[in-house]
Amino acid sequence: MGDMIIDVPKYSDIIGCFIAELIECKAINFKDVLEVSDVIENRSQYGPVFISSIISEYLSSYPESKLQDDWKSSNVKPTDFFEGDYKDILINDIKDKIVDSSISSVWPLADIAKYLKNNLDNKKPEDIVKYIESHNNKNILKSSSFIEVLIGRCIKYVTTKTIFQNQFRPREHSRELYKEKEEIITHIKPLITHFINNSNSVDVIYSIQDYCLDTKYRIGKKERKNIYYYYYLNINFIISL
Repeated sequence: MGDMIIDVPKYSDIIGCFIAELIECKAINFKDVLEVSDVIENRSQYGPVFISSIISEYLSSYPESKLQDDWKSSNVKPTDFFEGDYKDILINDIKDKIVDSSISSVWPLADIAKYLKNNLDNKKPEDIVKYIESHNNKNILKSSSFIEVLIGRCIKYVTTKTIFQNQFRPREHSRELYKEKEEIITHIKPLITHFINNSNSVDVIYSIQDYCLDTKYRIGKKERKNIYYYYYLNINFIISL
């Protein structure tokens, strides 16, 4: 199936449309779809594309409330459909293909990631907090997964506005760059501090480390020293909030 997705650009949409209709008419459910997904080669790459295509096609014809009912009755999770680390999809993917997809309708973490991506630049931190708290239950907000997505998306936002304006050629460290970074982090500080506490501080540090480790594979050895120094400054700044 992986080769078909590459060779036939609309393959996922065609399959997604067909399966979405079968789910809507109750011929199958998402649990059955999960069993079928086991045949997908390289599920870490193509699993998310497979399920997001089905959800997208479903929503093109039917309301979101109906999708959520069918999803809940199937008792499955989005992460069941792929292998690997969910952070590679919700944070580390440069193109954010799955974050921008309709999978956010059934995956709260993806919805949070999408909302942060689209609103960190133009909404007040208190408005973002209000949205996150009103759309998610306390169990999600207390989870390490939420903190990892929150901090990861915040760091991605800061770095793409400063050091990674060019995705593969980071800017040289400078006083001007540090000032830009500090101003942006200061702007989103109320959002970060609202959710950080003593019980999840380790998750915060882990999130920064994970983003840093992913970044090192996208740049040359000569540039890594500056990157590590830059993240060292980020860690100290966030911890001191």
